[in-house]
Amino acid sequence: MPDSSTFDRNRRWLLDEVRRHGAPVVLGGHSMGAALSIALSTEMQGVRRHRIPTTVIGCVTDTLVTIRHCRQAARLLGADWAMNARLGVVELPG
Repeated sequence: MPDSSTFDRNRRWLLDEVRRHGAPVVLGGHSMGAALSIALSTEMQGVRRHRIPTTVIGCVTDTLVTIRHCRQAARLLGADWAMNARLGVVELPG
């Protein structure tokens, strides 16, 4: 597992990239999603405050980033929420 300095460096890089690209931004992730949702909770609340359209997609078979983690991220973001029950199939709300 990487040490916290590596995680912090990656976190700063991600935030810089999002800022550099401007809106809209599409982020996809796996495995580190739960850790990032905790580390970025302040930034995620800013996304909600600014009403930036966001969708979080969770996969029922993911045992590292669980549905609970995805729901928490969606709540922090003020995001739409979708659950992927089958590999490769996602039905977005609306």
